[in-house]
Amino acid sequence: MAIGYFLLVGDKTTCGGQIITGDHTMTFNGRATAREGDTVTCGKHPGTYMIVGGVSDVFDMGRKLAGTLDSVSTCPCRARFINSEMDSYEKQEQPNHRATAPVNMAAQNFSSPVKETRNVQPAPPVTKEPPIPVFAKSCLRGKGCTDAGTEAEPANNFGRMAIYQVPSSPTPATPQKPEPSPQGEKQPPEPDKPQDKKLPWYKRWFRSGEDKAEAAATAVAATARSAVAEGETLVMRYIGGGAISAGRWLAAPNPVTVGLMGLFYSPKLNEGEEDYLTPYRLSQIAEQYGKASTRVRFRWIRDEKSGRMTVQGYHVSPEGGLDKVPVRMMTLNRTTGNYEFWEPGENRPTILWTPSEQEFKVPPHTGNEEQPFIPSQITVLPIPDKVGSDIESLPMPEEKDFRDYILILPVPNMPPVYVYLSKPPVKLFEVDLYRNFAGRPRNGTHADHMPSAAAVRAKLRKRYPTLSISKLNEDAKDVAAIIIPAEVHQKFSATYGGRNSLSQIEQDANDLRAAVDRDFDAIKPALKQYGATEEQLEDARAKMHKINQEQELYK
Repeated sequence: MAIGYFLLVGDKTTCGGQIITGDHTMTFNGRATAREGDTVTCGKHPGTYMIVGGVSDVFDMGRKLAGTLDSVSTCPCRARFINSEMDSYEKQEQPNHRATAPVNMAAQNFSSPVKETRNVQPAPPVTKEPPIPVFAKSCLRGKGCTDAGTEAEPANNFGRMAIYQVPSSPTPATPQKPEPSPQGEKQPPEPDKPQDKKLPWYKRWFRSGEDKAEAAATAVAATARSAVAEGETLVMRYIGGGAISAGRWLAAPNPVTVGLMGLFYSPKLNEGEEDYLTPYRLSQIAEQYGKASTRVRFRWIRDEKSGRMTVQGYHVSPEGGLDKVPVRMMTLNRTTGNYEFWEPGENRPTILWTPSEQEFKVPPHTGNEEQPFIPSQITVLPIPDKVGSDIESLPMPEEKDFRDYILILPVPNMPPVYVYLSKPPVKLFEVDLYRNFAGRPRNGTHADHMPSAAAVRAKLRKRYPTLSISKLNEDAKDVAAIIIPAEVHQKFSATYGGRNSLSQIEQDANDLRAAVDRDFDAIKPALKQYGATEEQLEDARAKMHKINQEQELYK
C-alpha cells in the first residue's frame, strides 16, 4: 500500500515551480485545493503548464484532486510535486511482473558445439495465436492485429459516427398513420429505394455525402413528439457526425430517458475478417446477455473550457479492464411497430427505433436544448497505465463512467451498432441530491446547493475535525439542490460566486436549516416569474429539508 498526499496552491514542483490555481471553495488550512487541469509554473522554463493525472476516486466538480502519487506537470521537466501538508490518501501498489528465464535454460549442455549441432532437432514451427476478435479496431492495426492503440487518433479510424439529440418537450404532433396491412399479412420494414439495391448493406443503412445531407434535413424536420399506441415518444434530432442511419430513433419522455446519443458502427463487421466479431456471433452474445470485446469506447463529458457536453473516445485494452461492452438485442413491439431497448432495471424502453420513413409534423422549436460541442474531428485518447508516461489523457474514465451498449436489430441486413448515451436532461425546479445531477445536460439551468457546499464542509469540519479533504469533498455533494434558471442563480442566489464570503459561510454553517430557508427565500420571487406556483415552491422547499435531514445535516 502506497501513501500519497493531496496538493494545494503554493506547493512546489521538483523543478522549482509551484501550483498557482485551485478551488478556493475547498480549502485546507486556508489554502485552495489543487485538481487535475489546474495551472502550475516551471522553475526552469517560462510560461504556465497544467497538472495531469489525479487521485482516481476523489473528485471536485468532476475533476480529480491532485496527489503526489498520481499527478505530474506538463512542463518540459515532467516534474512531480512536493506536498506541504500531510493530508494523505492510500493507493494499492501494482505488482511488478519480472521476466523469468525458461526452466530448462540451466539444463542445456554447452560442452561441445559439434555435439550440439549433431543432436539439435529442428524447432517446431511457431504458431501465431489468432487475434482476439473485436467489435471495432483502428485501421492503423493491420490484419491479424487487434491490439489497442497507444497514440491519439481520429475516431474515423475505427468507423462511422452519428450524433443525435432528444428535444426538450416540443409541441406534440401526430404522424400520419400508414395504411393498415391486410389481416393476417405481416408488415415488413419499408424496402430500400431501387437505386440503393446495388449498395452494400452498410451504405444502405448508414448514409453519407448527398444522401446524408438529405437524410439530415428530414431528421431535423422530425423533431416532433410522435404519438404511438402505448404512449408518446420523442423523436431524436440528428445534429452531427459522418453518417446517419435510416429510420427514426426515439426516446421515452416524462421523464426523458436520455439527452444525447452517439451511434457508431464498424463497416468491417461483415467482411469476414478474423479480426472482427461477426453479426451472428454478436447476436449469440446478445441472447446470453453477455459482453463483447472492442478497442474503442466513447462517452459524454462536460468540456472544461466551453462548459458544454462533448464526446470523448478512448483506446481500451484487456489489460486496462475496460474493453468489454454489453451486447443487447432490440425487441419488436408488435403493437407499435417500434424496436425497443430497455436498460437493466428500467420499467420502460430507454431508446426505440422505427423503420418508418413517414413524415412527422414539425412543431415550433423551444430552443431550450443545451447545444453540445461536437468537434469536427472526434479524438480517441489512450488511457495511461501509469502517471508520468508519455501517454496522458484527462480525465481517466472508470467502468461506471460509461453508458454504452452494442445493439442488435433482428432485421435482415441491419448492422449491429454501438450507442453511447448521456444522462437525461434536468427539469426546471427538480430537487435531488447535488451529486445526482452530475453529468446531466443543464439546458441553461444551474443546480443550486442549499445549503452551500462550502457551508456543509465548514459544518462537517467542526463536527469531525479529523475528516480528510477527500471525505469532506465527497460528503459536501450529499446536499439538497434545486434546478433553477442560470440567470436566477447568478443574480439572486445568496451564495453564488463572490457573495459566498467567509462570514456568510460561517453564518450558514452555524445553522444549516436556517441557511436553506434564507437561500430559498432569496430566489423564490424570481422563480415565480418563471411560472413556479407557491404550492410547487413550498413542496420543493420541504423536499430539500427532507433530503438534508436524511443526510443527517440537521434535524
